[in-house]
Amino acid sequence: MLGGAHMRRIVKGSIRSILATAVAAFGVAAAAITPASAQIQFVSPYPPGGITDIVSRTLADGLSKSLNQTVIVLNKPGANGMIGSDYAAKSAPDGKTLLLVAAAHAINPSMHARMAYDPFKDLVGVSLIGKTGPVIFASAKLPITTMQELVAYAKKHPGKVTYGSSGVGSGAHLVGELLCQTLGIDMTHVVYKGSEAALIDLFNGELSLFINTVQTWAQHGSSGKLRALAIGSAARWPRAPDIPTLDETVAPGMVADSFLGVLAPAGTPAAAVDTYSKTIAAIIARKDVTERLMDYGIEPTGSTPAAFDAFIASEAKKWGDLIRARNIKPDR
Repeated sequence: MLGGAHMRRIVKGSIRSILATAVAAFGVAAAAITPASAQIQFVSPYPPGGITDIVSRTLADGLSKSLNQTVIVLNKPGANGMIGSDYAAKSAPDGKTLLLVAAAHAINPSMHARMAYDPFKDLVGVSLIGKTGPVIFASAKLPITTMQELVAYAKKHPGKVTYGSSGVGSGAHLVGELLCQTLGIDMTHVVYKGSEAALIDLFNGELSLFINTVQTWAQHGSSGKLRALAIGSAARWPRAPDIPTLDETVAPGMVADSFLGVLAPAGTPAAAVDTYSKTIAAIIARKDVTERLMDYGIEPTGSTPAAFDAFIASEAKKWGDLIRARNIKPDR
């Protein structure tokens, strides 16, 4: 039987061991948020000034204030988001690097056989930020006013209906291909270097359709030069409730949302990822941030890290299946 003094030494030793473990665990989570640690870099793989950059800066500002930590936005644009993503994927997994990604993150692996990083193994989910439904805009000069009429017109004039996007493999291009596959129609894809050029052709009737964000409706809906036929989200957009969904018009069950979310390098301590995820959820729940995201056509969502990983995997499969079925190849 153990003596009292010996037993006390064992208990004290056990308590010291438990405390040491708890302190170490806390240190993992605190590594990314203590003022003494190095600054956090928030990588935006797109150019300054765009919606993704604005969202990056909104989140960076919120994180900085919430965590009492310096957070800098690092723009690394190019290759449809792959340059910045590669940089983040190869950054040290020390809790000091975050990456904003869009739908291209789930599309790129099916469009590019060789990538400098593995988007599914080298990066881990932190949080979904929000979703945005693509709107199918028709030129007012096209003799149709509904999706049903568009389908009938396209079937009567195979290949005559044109739709614009920013490039092969872009979200808008894939939405157009999904419509063709689902509705049994044949439309011609036209690539534009920017939205303004596409809108000019749409207004003039030289382009039949333009698939873009709901922001376009807010800016040009009253011009009478275009019609919003449908939105590809699961529900109607609250600020444009007269635009029906694809689901309720011609394609039951079809959802073709784009998204924005935050990732971290694989190997980032789980406690740090969890801290970021919960902090981001609190940021996007703020009324001012929610309103700002809605202004850009983004429905604030939020998620757990695991849920975002599962969402990316689902999106990658959906678009990957379409890319293979339609034999879509990168434009070289």
